[in-house]
Amino acid sequence: MNASYHYAETQAEIDAIYRLRYEVYVEEMHIFGDVADHENRMLSGPNDTNSRLLYATIDGEIVASLRLNLGKDAPFTEELEQTYNLERFRPLVDDSQMLVLTRFMVRPEYRGTSLAHQMICKVGELCLKEEIEISVCDCQPHLVRYYQRMGFRSYECKVYNDPEFGIMIPLAFVNGDLDYLKAIRSPLKTIFEQRECNTPFVDRCIASLGTPAVENISEMPEDDQTSLLNQVCEQVPLFDGLDPELVNSFIGSGHVMNLSRGDRLIRKGQTAQTMFILLSGSLEMRDGDQVIGQLFPGAIVGELSLLLSDRRTNDVFVDTSNAYLISLEENRLKKKLKSQSSAGLLLNLSKTLAHKLSALTRMGPEKFVFPLQLMSMKAAN
Repeated sequence: MNASYHYAETQAEIDAIYRLRYEVYVEEMHIFGDVADHENRMLSGPNDTNSRLLYATIDGEIVASLRLNLGKDAPFTEELEQTYNLERFRPLVDDSQMLVLTRFMVRPEYRGTSLAHQMICKVGELCLKEEIEISVCDCQPHLVRYYQRMGFRSYECKVYNDPEFGIMIPLAFVNGDLDYLKAIRSPLKTIFEQRECNTPFVDRCIASLGTPAVENISEMPEDDQTSLLNQVCEQVPLFDGLDPELVNSFIGSGHVMNLSRGDRLIRKGQTAQTMFILLSGSLEMRDGDQVIGQLFPGAIVGELSLLLSDRRTNDVFVDTSNAYLISLEENRLKKKLKSQSSAGLLLNLSKTLAHKLSALTRMGPEKFVFPLQLMSMKAAN
């Protein structure tokens, strides 16, 4: 793949990036329709002002782009300040040493290639040149693992509800965190090996991240992992009767997060196929303003999109003060489902779907309630 990388300098380049955004966000993902320029098929936004727009081309066609807001170029907007809790980093760095990465997109035919990695590496080179110390971004739950493999970390910043994307998770990158980059084999390690590491300063930056907003199950203390595994085995019918080691192989690559009332876990029409396990709290399934179902602890959500590789069919909101969930990475989960060891899980998944259909049939098409007791295979059998 022979790609070239550039920062937009002309209006023609900027407009081409805006057209790519329109194709990906408006036409593919069906979001931002209310603010897009449909006549010219372009999508821009207020944070584009004073930003740097990086893009990649293959055979003269723009195939990827992202937006960078540097504190040294212009003051951060109030939206960026609040979304990423930038104030927490200011005891250690000033604004000229911070960068916000947003609007990262790749054309569908190049997703899963090295193109995204190379784009992030270009950002790393810019950070090295501009002496950036802290970079932040956000992503939907199914992309957390990708960014973490690059070297981003979850930090003490609220998981927030974007009106277009739904749940978004802020992440931070400490640009001198070389030992960590080496440990996780990040492609960025070769870039930051070029700078002299100020270990005490890097350690303070890492400490400033605070308590992660989302936690990787594989990185939890062993006792906490065991407790979570026991809870899942006892509470979630999807794993009923399965060996705990097998269950752990399914959930071990996931992460846990807490959401608040009103947060939209899933947006109707989304292309993401992450599956979630609800451990506490409750969720509402909605079609527009109409509540069509409720989900309680032990429920799984998002399984239809995962199995059918299709768009989300309904909105799902948190309707209790908080909800505790496991998010399972779609690509890893799909590989597991194709393995020979997944027969029991596929059987349980079929039963879960059958219970949902049965509940819908009994309650009528207007609304169905899906409490834990309707999910209990043991009770049903």
